[in-house]
Amino acid sequence: MLALARSALALLAVAMAAAASAAPPSSIAVPLPPPPPGTSLSRPARTILVGGKAGIASPLGNGGDGSPMIEVEAAIPWRTTASGIALGWALPLRTTFLSTTKRFGLESGGVALELTPTARASVPLGRSSVSFRTEAGLGIVNRWTSQQVDTQFLGRRTDTGQSMTGIVRMGFALDWAVRPRLSVALEPLSFGFDFRGNADWIFAGGLTYRL
Repeated sequence: MLALARSALALLAVAMAAAASAAPPSSIAVPLPPPPPGTSLSRPARTILVGGKAGIASPLGNGGDGSPMIEVEAAIPWRTTASGIALGWALPLRTTFLSTTKRFGLESGGVALELTPTARASVPLGRSSVSFRTEAGLGIVNRWTSQQVDTQFLGRRTDTGQSMTGIVRMGFALDWAVRPRLSVALEPLSFGFDFRGNADWIFAGGLTYRL
């Protein structure tokens, strides 16, 4: 019996020695688990949207024909609410080539440049790739005009003018995401009211690309 106990103790000592030799050295570092989402030290790059539109700008209440308009803009998404409404900021720059008007053989026309910082809100329409967007902004518009006039004894001359004033603009649009980075924008109504009593509405369409 004593011999059997000695044999068992010997086998236990051999097993403990083998386990100790197989254990990894304590100097080897054990990798830590990844940090929870949202706790990374590096901040992600901010998304920037760039786009361009073309359309027609028509005056409201003060006569005149529709004028061709082109627009370039940069937009930055801000946040998305719990209800799914995406909020953001945009800086559109619009150039309107004021229509040429001919009366009694005389012509008048010009060009307008508008810069309007804008706040936006977009709501997805169900599970489709189309979203409904509303926006409102406050900016400035600068107009350069020219007009031909007849003067007695001197004949015809051309008078030019320049004016700058504030403008309020609001409207809505539809955005269709045809690709992960590319969207088609349709802006059926955009109303502008400046501080000199002029008003217009814009119908435009274009593309938006996510950088």
